Amino acid sequence: MEVISGSQDPLFIHNTPDSHHAYVNAGLQLDGSTSTIAQSSVKSCSTITEDTEDLQAKQSDKSASSRGCCSSCLRSHSDLPDNPTTIQRIKYAFSCPPHGKIGDCLIWIVLCLALWGCLISITWEMALPGGKLFSLLLLYVMALLAGLMADFVGLPSLLGNLVMGILFSSIPGINALGHNIDIYYSSVLRNIALTIILIRAGLGLDPVALKKLSCTVLRLAFLPCLVETVTMGIASAFFLDLPWSWSLMLGFVVAAVSPAVVVPSLLRLSEEGYGVDQGIPTLVIAAASIDDVLAITGFSIMLGLTFAKGALIWTILEGPTGMVLGILCGIVFAILCWYLPYKEKTNRSTYKFVIIFSLSALAIFGSHRAELESSGPILVLTLAFVAGLGWRKLGTEDPEVCANYRFMWEIFQPILFASIGSEIDDSTSSFTITVSQDSTSSFTITVSQDSTSSFTITVSQDSTSSFTITVSQDSTSSFTITVSQDSTSSFTITVSQDSTISPTFTDYQDITSSLTVSDYMIGATDPGTIGWGMLALLIGVAFRIATSFVVVMGASLTAWERLFIAIAWLPKATVQAAIGSQALDHVLQHGGDDIDHIRGQQVVTLAVMAILLTAPLGAVAVRFAGPRLLAKCQPKP
Repeated sequence: MEVISGSQDPLFIHNTPDSHHAYVNAGLQLDGSTSTIAQSSVKSCSTITEDTEDLQAKQSDKSASSRGCCSSCLRSHSDLPDNPTTIQRIKYAFSCPPHGKIGDCLIWIVLCLALWGCLISITWEMALPGGKLFSLLLLYVMALLAGLMADFVGLPSLLGNLVMGILFSSIPGINALGHNIDIYYSSVLRNIALTIILIRAGLGLDPVALKKLSCTVLRLAFLPCLVETVTMGIASAFFLDLPWSWSLMLGFVVAAVSPAVVVPSLLRLSEEGYGVDQGIPTLVIAAASIDDVLAITGFSIMLGLTFAKGALIWTILEGPTGMVLGILCGIVFAILCWYLPYKEKTNRSTYKFVIIFSLSALAIFGSHRAELESSGPILVLTLAFVAGLGWRKLGTEDPEVCANYRFMWEIFQPILFASIGSEIDDSTSSFTITVSQDSTSSFTITVSQDSTSSFTITVSQDSTSSFTITVSQDSTSSFTITVSQDSTSSFTITVSQDSTISPTFTDYQDITSSLTVSDYMIGATDPGTIGWGMLALLIGVAFRIATSFVVVMGASLTAWERLFIAIAWLPKATVQAAIGSQALDHVLQHGGDDIDHIRGQQVVTLAVMAILLTAPLGAVAVRFAGPRLLAKCQPKP
């Protein structure tokens, strides 16, 4: 084999005989090597294929296992059997996607977190932990969760809201957040909730049912409410030493029945056919709305009379004047709502909802600004009732309006009951201040206090014999005790205090120029209020049940059916939460006297006690007594 000169490339090798034999031998060797390599490659490929198949099988097993684990969490693979156990119910409740109570809870959590983020972006420090808006939002979330828990165990959700509000301002540590809730914001939210309640009550009055059962409905709506009001007024005047204006105002607060408790239970019984032939659900539901209207109207009049200022003649005429003014303005606003929005307007129900709510809110807040508090609720009730009456006659009734207000009520119910519950503060902070003076006009101050709070005492004295003791306490309360002395040995005590607490104190002076101020109770609920108030509530409820049993005697009902109506006329909740704090709010906003602070706190306490006493008892009693006392209608063939 020869290589061309000057070239090192094997492509330029000459093909000689010797080179031919070399190619053949090389080819044989190459064929052998190729065969060996091919066999090795086949074996390697076979091995790789087997390994790949094993890996794919393992991955398939893992995927199947994962899918099985995930599918067990899916609602589509977790159907409940006919008779599920408790574990099966819990597993189904937490299956995905979220649904039922868990889904509702997640919806509200997402909404609250989004709202909190917006508040932080807008107000910053007020929405951060320790701020007033943060405390209010936390109270709302806790009340919402408590309501869901109460509903889960078969109790009214409003009861969970109320209990959470009480605990929020009573549990040590947490009550610091409860005391940090801004009074103004809380009052505004309660007034909005009151507006929604009044609109729903006005729109819910059915003129057809009222005409059909007019006499019985009116007797059931008016007489038990008025009897309980008068009974409660007399009892609270004697037991709690309240003035007649305050005691009658308290009577109207606790006398109203709660549709939020009664109506759902009656609708459930109606769907099952109990009492339908006798019209008992329709009778009670129709009378409940009128009962609330009467209680709110009476309360508004008594509120105006209690805080009326000026000449005696104006004090007497202010209540009736506010009532007439509210009715007239309500009719004018309602006529406006008959024609606005016009019939052809798209999304008419939404515009109706917005217009009525705007006019009603204007009535509530505007009446407070004009110091005619009694006219606001009456105006809203008149507006809603007359507007609904006109829509029915004109053929422009939209059920979506009531549905929108039902949704609004679901939003504001937790904060209404929680905020009214947070007004009850059973925490106490008592201390004793002893001021003694010797013959040289030198003062000695001795202070003893429990361990619940700390404060600082500052003493300032003028050049004669008058001094001021200023006690600055934690963020929940502060007050000033001013002790002035004349030229002999007589002391006068003046107490000025902030709007968050209601004090009780005793003082005495001996003949040796020694003064003692003792047992100063801060923010505490007086045990006497609870004891005597409970007795007054029981007396009022007893008279209400007896009156309810008697007033329906002429309605062709059996004794058992009349007994059921008396039981259904027991629960209290919605109106008590809406108007129970109105008097206290008025005192706080207008700087009332200390004695009015105490009376306002007593009204709130008794309103909450009425809810706690009657709401769960009434709900359970209606649910238990309905199938046993009412006749079930027979299905038509």
